[in-house]
Amino acid sequence: MTSPADESFEKVVQDHLRGFLRSGVTGCAFAQSHAKSQGGPLTYGVHVGPVDSDVPEEIESLFDAAARERAAAVVVFPELRTALDVCDLLALLAGRARWQIRRASWKKHKRADLLVSMLWTTASGEVTSVMGLAPLGSMPATRRAPYVALVAWTGGRENEHWTKQKPGEVSLVDMPLPEGMSPAKYRTAFASTRRRVKRLKSVLREGAAEPYVAFCLPAECGELLPDV
Repeated sequence: MTSPADESFEKVVQDHLRGFLRSGVTGCAFAQSHAKSQGGPLTYGVHVGPVDSDVPEEIESLFDAAARERAAAVVVFPELRTALDVCDLLALLAGRARWQIRRASWKKHKRADLLVSMLWTTASGEVTSVMGLAPLGSMPATRRAPYVALVAWTGGRENEHWTKQKPGEVSLVDMPLPEGMSPAKYRTAFASTRRRVKRLKSVLREGAAEPYVAFCLPAECGELLPDV
């Protein structure tokens, strides 16, 4: 996604976003653990410049490559800064064979903002939910990252401790455990994640901080995404 001349730029972007994930802002102990390791199971792609017609194939290629590498895909768009930019990205992906871009419904703490879910069909035919990050005030506090980014697990069921996934579906919870994490540590991290995320969602009234929500955008974006 970047040329050799952009290598240092790419590294700075990756390290910066990794720092956000490592900080624990998301509330997820597993994201925090994975991001702590430079060689952790995260495959990054950085798209330089605005979105264009080549972006969908770039994302899809990285998603498939990440699955082969048994890593989560993290596609970063450091030059996208507004909700309109995110709408342009969603519009490019909507209608492509392996994508489902949909409006989502509020369950708690409803406000006028627009919720959008993103589903991707993996190479094995399963559907995975894509998580969005963005530096937008409409996004839940747990997803207000320094850059617009898409994060997804596009592989199979690699987490032997998670057995509640529906047939035909995978998600980030199906990632392999962080290196060296024992079953006991997994249970502790899982319980910690649930407590932290629940507290953030309830106290901050973050109804958009749900696994099925990729982006929370200002209400006026509904006019820009009429087919979503």
